[in-house]
Amino acid sequence: MADHLGRAASALRAAGIDGWLFYNVYHRDDVADAILGVPADAMNTRPWAALVRADGTVSRIVHAIEAGVLAHLPGPVATYASREEFVARLRAACPLRTPVAVNYSATIPALSLVDHGLVTLLRELAIPVLPAETLIQRVLGVLSAAGRASHDRAAVQVRGVLDAAWQRLADRLRGGAAVSEGEVRDWISAAFERHRLITEEAPLVAAGKHSNDPHYQPAGAGAPIAAEQVVQFDLWAREPGADGVYADISWVAFTGPAVPAPVAETFAALCAARDGAVAFIGERLAAAQPVTGAEVDRHVRAILDRHRLLPWVCHRTGHAIDTRLHGIGVNLDGVEFPDPRPLLDGSCFSIEPGAYRPEFGLRTEINAYVQERSLVVSGGAPQREVLHL
Repeated sequence: MADHLGRAASALRAAGIDGWLFYNVYHRDDVADAILGVPADAMNTRPWAALVRADGTVSRIVHAIEAGVLAHLPGPVATYASREEFVARLRAACPLRTPVAVNYSATIPALSLVDHGLVTLLRELAIPVLPAETLIQRVLGVLSAAGRASHDRAAVQVRGVLDAAWQRLADRLRGGAAVSEGEVRDWISAAFERHRLITEEAPLVAAGKHSNDPHYQPAGAGAPIAAEQVVQFDLWAREPGADGVYADISWVAFTGPAVPAPVAETFAALCAARDGAVAFIGERLAAAQPVTGAEVDRHVRAILDRHRLLPWVCHRTGHAIDTRLHGIGVNLDGVEFPDPRPLLDGSCFSIEPGAYRPEFGLRTEINAYVQERSLVVSGGAPQREVLHL
């Protein structure tokens, strides 16, 4: 938490903002809790507020019956027992007409967390508000050296689990044995347990037309995996503990000896888009030029458009990765919820262009992170050709 406070103050100075106002009730803002080190089981039935300033000082406002909720933070504390007292304490903490950042975003829903009632109150008090999306990124949305190492370890293990699952599936199919989507999903989940990896939810194994649903999850055993079908794998996991960072990859297979031309050609185009993203980011970093998540997505979409795949694209190019599968940092998104934030040192994200035709869907996904002025692709060599029997 002390490190987060220091990073918050540093982020404020970098952005030229005087203060960052955190506010929470019923733990609705998990970002505020994470930055200020408020435990998830702490009593929070009454609003608390904390103003972190660019010089590193903190002012706290807590309800009288939950006065200890921010006791671990430094700086003065003011208690209240009525709405009028809360407003007075807030007015005293925030200088008149001086902008403060609060946890909202006009374009990124995952970062729009602050209570609108608070924003309305601040405006009534003539205290302008600014979105905190870039501040959140700098505090929680970039990986430390230890975080990158955790991600790298997870990426190697997840890739190994994928390789083993495909080999087992291929052997079963060559032997004429029946196998279902759910069975392969369970192989992967069991392998994660053996490797002491954890995950938010079960991996995706989608056969045939199910592959055109990017978030498909088989119910129970799912559908049988038959001959001459596309099979889409999507698996993610991380090391246990609060600091474990996810790895998240997608591979494509075909359950026949020869990959049909439409599948092979579509996959080759997706690989070109994926590799184009890597090259585009790498060139910008090497030239010390900023590159935003929205710019990368638009670059990838231009490549997909040249291959006439854009009508079959239904999601962004990639998402941030950290201790959450869909992290708090920069998303490679220029269409869904355009992300104007630049990729910073420590930014970690997926690159996963996909095309979802009515008869089949394909997605290739790798992970990468920024390290100084270069882009590191984790987990070994990306998939270049569709796996087949």
